[in-house]
Amino acid sequence: MKVFLLVATLATVTSFASSWIYSGTTCENGTANLKCPKGNWISVDFARYGRLSPDTCPHRQGHNINCPGSADRSLMEVRVACEGRRACTINASSDVFGDPCYGTYKYLFVRYFCHLNQVRPRVLRACEGHNVVMSCPTVTGFGIKIHSASYGRTAFHPCAHPERSDLSCHAADSESIVRSRCQDKTVCVMPATNSAFEDPCVGTYKYLTVYYDCY
Repeated sequence: MKVFLLVATLATVTSFASSWIYSGTTCENGTANLKCPKGNWISVDFARYGRLSPDTCPHRQGHNINCPGSADRSLMEVRVACEGRRACTINASSDVFGDPCYGTYKYLFVRYFCHLNQVRPRVLRACEGHNVVMSCPTVTGFGIKIHSASYGRTAFHPCAHPERSDLSCHAADSESIVRSRCQDKTVCVMPATNSAFEDPCVGTYKYLTVYYDCY
């Protein structure tokens, strides 16, 4: 195991066979830098924006350590920015992840794999009123496999709009709706609309995020 310091990030890397596992912590308002060796691509395994330790990213506003945030929301945001790429950056800020504990100094923890020569998963996002278009190569006979989906709004930054005050908005049946429409198909168009998912937060401008691969 090797520990090294990146810009604003403390990172750890471990090698297992053909994959490398990286983990790192970025203090609030810093930039997380994810990178894989040449020929490898990023697969995000876990992410959390909040605060659970007094010793990580010490700060005068770091006394509240009961701030777990939402790991699911954090994971989705990091996957949107980084999944399937060789390198990426993402800001550890409440504009990106929402603010799980106002007035507390937070940090972003990310754990990800670097995979070599495997099918890359895809993460797509569409703003309300638009479509997420998924496809898999027909010549290979692969079909769409849905890993997760969320229709709502969990962060301020994506799909900028005046009506985005509710940042705890998620349609609970998002994944099952997308899976019933798109699973095993080679091409699928999923509308990001209230008619497709019902409306989990009336008056808030939403977006649809889908994480899938071809198998």
